[in-house]
Amino acid sequence: MKKIFLILVVCIAFLFGCKDNPTEPQPIKQKILKTNEVVFFSSDRDGKATNIFIMTTDGELIKQITKYDWGVYVATAISPDSSQVLFYQAAPGLDIDVGMDIYIYKIKEDTIIGPITQGHPGNFTPDGNKFVFSRHTFTMEGGYESVYLYDLINNSEIKLTEDAKTSFYAQISPDGNSICYESASFLDTLSCWQLHLMDIIGNHITDLTSLTSGYYASNPVFTPDGHSLVFWYNEQTWCYDICKLDLSNHSINYITQNRFNGRYDVTSNYKNPSISKSSNKVYFYSHFVDYQYPHPIEIYSANLDGSDFRKLTDNNYWDSHPIAGVVTYYVEE
Repeated sequence: MKKIFLILVVCIAFLFGCKDNPTEPQPIKQKILKTNEVVFFSSDRDGKATNIFIMTTDGELIKQITKYDWGVYVATAISPDSSQVLFYQAAPGLDIDVGMDIYIYKIKEDTIIGPITQGHPGNFTPDGNKFVFSRHTFTMEGGYESVYLYDLINNSEIKLTEDAKTSFYAQISPDGNSICYESASFLDTLSCWQLHLMDIIGNHITDLTSLTSGYYASNPVFTPDGHSLVFWYNEQTWCYDICKLDLSNHSINYITQNRFNGRYDVTSNYKNPSISKSSNKVYFYSHFVDYQYPHPIEIYSANLDGSDFRKLTDNNYWDSHPIAGVVTYYVEE
């Protein structure tokens, strides 16, 4: 009888415990479709590789896009219909801007296509059927980069620039008629980089810069109206700024002001600009000069005239290579 009584006490205590501590049902996450201007960027914040993430234009993280365990992944362009992102893989420890494999991310489907070909991609043609890219050719002297055009319909490519001259960072104009790119002859690659313009089949149109030794004009991108280029630039000071070049008269105007602030040892050299077609905002990243900590750290935005200068990220991660635009995407909430 005593044993039965003890069993009843234990059962009653158990029932009361279950009543006081019911199992909470887990909320069911739903996929929500959103359309906003967002920023795709590279970061090592997942602790595995430098993957691609997406955030709001105010710097709030939305979600992680690529989830690789090895390599560096960089987005370079949003397709004209805003449905796809062009990106590439680089090898860790090497120059992040030397592409290895090129992929396409389908935004709404949240899927990846590729690798499509090898190289460093620029952007799409206005119809979205082709994209421009550059590829390294190895030689006994070290090699060079050539600019190509890839046809996504026929899965074919054509070379646009001549051999034995390094040409890369190619970008197609908004009207699809011309390509801007950065180049240097073999002897000039350590001292001076110039910007050039060619037509869509590789015929030279004009030299956009004629700089002397020690000047760098790099990573050009067209403004949405096609009248100007934005690029990063230095004038023998090792102080990099984001500048705008007028295609009608080749004049150069500064968007950021490192050089004029006398900050030649500044830790915020600015590089790799991109422009949102929807807002005309310029996005770029900063870079430490201190070679004991030689990597990008923060992403910024500004208007084309340099106003509304903002820091979007502020942490110890490798946040770099931003591109922005209005896209439609799913999030789980």
